[in-house]
Amino acid sequence: MTLLRTALIAATLITGIYTGYAVKPIPRPNSHESVNQYLVYPFLNSPAPTLTPAPDGYEPFHMEHYGRHGSRWQIGEANYGYPAAELEKAHKAGKLTPLGERIYRFAESANRASKGRDGELTDIGALEHRGIARRMVKNFPEIFCNGTQIDARSSVVVRCILSMINELNEIKALQPGIKIRSDASWADMNYIVPSHDAEAGKVIESGKQTDLQQLRRCTLNNGTYLPKLFNDVQYAADSLNTQKLAEALIALLGGAQNHIGWPWLLDTVFTPEETYAEWLRGNAFWAVEALNIKANGYHGPYQRRSTLLNIIESADTAITSSGKSINMRFGHDGIVLPLAVLMELDKLWQPFDSLEQLPGRFHDYKVIPMACNIQIIFYRTNNCTNADNVLVKVLLNEAEATLPVKPSKAGHPYYNWNDLRKFYTDKINKYEASLQTNTDNEGK
Repeated sequence: MTLLRTALIAATLITGIYTGYAVKPIPRPNSHESVNQYLVYPFLNSPAPTLTPAPDGYEPFHMEHYGRHGSRWQIGEANYGYPAAELEKAHKAGKLTPLGERIYRFAESANRASKGRDGELTDIGALEHRGIARRMVKNFPEIFCNGTQIDARSSVVVRCILSMINELNEIKALQPGIKIRSDASWADMNYIVPSHDAEAGKVIESGKQTDLQQLRRCTLNNGTYLPKLFNDVQYAADSLNTQKLAEALIALLGGAQNHIGWPWLLDTVFTPEETYAEWLRGNAFWAVEALNIKANGYHGPYQRRSTLLNIIESADTAITSSGKSINMRFGHDGIVLPLAVLMELDKLWQPFDSLEQLPGRFHDYKVIPMACNIQIIFYRTNNCTNADNVLVKVLLNEAEATLPVKPSKAGHPYYNWNDLRKFYTDKINKYEASLQTNTDNEGK
């Protein structure tokens, strides 16, 4: 790639300009949003969206759910230890500014507090799930009622299990008569955290090594933050990996929002341009991993299809019963995003030819903040067990989502389940048939 081409990519990414599609652009992320999937759940301290009442004669009777764990500690002790150690060296050498000393004290304190907490649920994470549970019970009292059976399954990762426990405990406290079964087993991981197909996984990894790495080279930190922290910039340039330190500090300072009582210092160190550049890198990673994009061979969303198939199978069973039921799954952001794209929620299926097209059209934090979730609510009349009469609406992070089929006569956000079910099964069957065709051709 020529130097001119690289410069043009960088300019396009930083300005967020792309004119290939007539879409309403998404505003740039603010500093809290700029840390990608580390954004705290948006309705922790603010009201969730108002929901459209059920159509006349219809009542909710079932819910299918998939949710990410709540706010967590960073994964990997080096995420806390590295910035603390680098700033400690500068502190001992007398090379820190007053702000640098403050950031050093924070980094050192965070490093101590993180010991033994690798990737675990934080205090904020527990609150996120309890809040979601309260709103579920309030929004759908017809389902969350005496005698309803909840079947909850979790990833075997502890933060997911604790997220499930917090949510279920809150539901039980609000509705003691509800029945709950819960489990966290490797027996369910094939749909809670499904693996990539072997060949598709290779294509996705190749996209990360080529397209993503090219973008990363276009969005390197220019060192604007150094004079704020170091009284000797030459010392910093000679002694530190300034790019690595910038990445670590943005993650550390931005992740403070996931803890009660931690100060917000990100804006004191980094400019909006610096945090935006770092967000671009993370946003592009999720695009290669999960979007309908050329960089992953358009395979990304399909890698979590077993989760959607499990949802469909579970819903089919619930519809044949006259009772009320809820199926809950607790897992990870790496499942929620491709699942939401595969389901084509809010037009997330839109295709991308390159990573340059992402800014203003796809922003990861809108889909996968901490505790992100998908709720599929099923409605029927007079306990009718005929699927022809079942309507559904889908909430993405508690907001009513558009779906890829025509709305029911009741209008958006209500859709005919049979139409949606057929759309999804046909889509998955077509993809799997294409994989088989490719396998057969390779064997010839």
